Amino acid sequence: MTTVIRRNVRPTASNTGSAYSDSASSNTFQSNQSERDDRDKVDERDSDDDNKETRLTLMEEVLLLGLKDREGYTSFWNDCISSGLRGCILTELSFRGRVELEKTGARRRTLANRKVILLDDTATGDVLLDEALRHIKDTQPTETVQSWIEYLSGECWNPLKLKYQLRNVRERLAKSLVDKGICSTEKQNFFLFDMTTHPLSDSVHKVKLVKKVQDSVLSRWPNDPRRMDKRILALIYLAHASDVLENAFTSLSDDDYEVAMKHVRELLDLDPDQETDDSDIVISFSSIRTSVYSLQIAASMGQFLSRMGILLGTRINNYDSNRIPLHHKCRNCGRGCDPMKSTTTCANAKFTRTGTKDQVAIIRPVIPDEKVRWSSSFDYQPVEFTAEKVRTSTKEYVDRDPRQDPSVEIPWNSDDRLCDRRSYHGTYKIIGRVPQNPCGRTGITGRGHLGHFGPNHAADPIVTRWKRDADGEKVIHTETGKPILQFVCIKRKDTNEYAIPGGMVDKKEKVTDTLQREFQEETLNFPELDERKKHDLLATIKDIFENGGIRIYCGYVDDPRNTDNSWMETTAYNFHDGNNEHLALINVHGGSDALSAFWHDLGSETPLFASHADFVERVAHLHQAHW
Repeated sequence: MTTVIRRNVRPTASNTGSAYSDSASSNTFQSNQSERDDRDKVDERDSDDDNKETRLTLMEEVLLLGLKDREGYTSFWNDCISSGLRGCILTELSFRGRVELEKTGARRRTLANRKVILLDDTATGDVLLDEALRHIKDTQPTETVQSWIEYLSGECWNPLKLKYQLRNVRERLAKSLVDKGICSTEKQNFFLFDMTTHPLSDSVHKVKLVKKVQDSVLSRWPNDPRRMDKRILALIYLAHASDVLENAFTSLSDDDYEVAMKHVRELLDLDPDQETDDSDIVISFSSIRTSVYSLQIAASMGQFLSRMGILLGTRINNYDSNRIPLHHKCRNCGRGCDPMKSTTTCANAKFTRTGTKDQVAIIRPVIPDEKVRWSSSFDYQPVEFTAEKVRTSTKEYVDRDPRQDPSVEIPWNSDDRLCDRRSYHGTYKIIGRVPQNPCGRTGITGRGHLGHFGPNHAADPIVTRWKRDADGEKVIHTETGKPILQFVCIKRKDTNEYAIPGGMVDKKEKVTDTLQREFQEETLNFPELDERKKHDLLATIKDIFENGGIRIYCGYVDDPRNTDNSWMETTAYNFHDGNNEHLALINVHGGSDALSAFWHDLGSETPLFASHADFVERVAHLHQAHW
């Protein structure tokens, strides 16, 4: 397991040529009690009063993260923030629809080599943004984003381009924070000279900013960066590029800090050119560099920031229409899905019926594709359904219905240590005392067959090996010319469908524990092993499931059990034994939770339960195998 070592945040250097000078100083933070008081102030703010909140630009947010609260200046050793703030300016212009990145066309270009195109030269009302916008407008031919960051920061070798340098950026941004009542202006004497500083005068805004960054990588972490809020994603990348992101994590516990940094690393590990093949990009930060005097730092920053191209589309998509994909299996689409007739006309027709052996089957009302989203107007008359077994259960993990019992209080959107009610897709709405499915209408309200209102978390281990012939060579598919993967497949007891071995995450259980437990319960019964071999095999599986594996997906599942108030979310990991050293040698059998288990060829022709086909397809693409 990866060990994360917390480093002390070093002071960072001021921009060369800027009137906003810095000096070395220890990084002083407020006391824990003061920090708790500030957080209380934030929590007391009315969440519906956002229009009255002070609006900050990306540049101001990054600088605010970098400013020492009491000293009022950025760290002395920071060689990154100068170029980082110029990257913020270009990003802010793209968010406001003023610029975009050129289309790639037939001749593929890397993100670093694509040019910034002017869309609209209308003034923004911000002095720095408008100054940069004028430079972009007056420059022909167009320049790449790499060139613009060098020009705006004054770090280019061309003396004819020095006129583009934006001077005193940090000082001007700090004064803007003063005008907004967040900072104040003071004079401090540093031995031989006086320096203007801007300590915090209203810490609530910074606490709120820090909390927003922390929540984005902890409680609201999604499975795909493209599903994150675009501004917060840009803020995380740019704050990291400016070497101030860790300032937002210093107050976290060691466990939360490790999770936060793990998620940040996942963002850094993305391949920008691969991620942007199917999306429009506004701006790339591949060339946000530090200083021409810090070439080693600049090289590492450039390598990191080349991943920034995954961030932005030419237009910002609405959460409700784009954040989570449309579901099909938990609704009745009405096209060839007559549930009273044969299901051969539609693969999802059987899912329009729901019920139990003791209850009459309920037919979901028809919901057209364009009416699934809650934002669309629709004469919607869903059917209330909660399985009798769920409704009468007295088990601890089964929710009581807060609509029927006013005394029931459920901590929505939080982890109460007994049940993690947070969604991978962020905060969900509470309507009529129960959660609203973030993916839209399903035709059924209540819990259906699920125990919890809101997200019901599961874990799915995808164990794979290469299919090999008698000589141990990989078997190649005759049509695609790619090697064939095999995966551990089970036959479910409840639906008789093929599926990945997986199940629900128990209370206080880590996902890695669930993955291991479900794999053992559904695929292993050890009929041919003695106790010693069984013990050794379990130890091997435990080590692999705790320290290996690649996360394939985590998020909403298009599951036939989903309702308007309860839905499935899962985490799928791939454990691949490419050399037939451990998992590939296991002779799997149906365990206690499955009719049977076996190694099965991985391919698109195999129908699988719920969204499992989507998961194994991702695995095939990951290993460049036949699909």
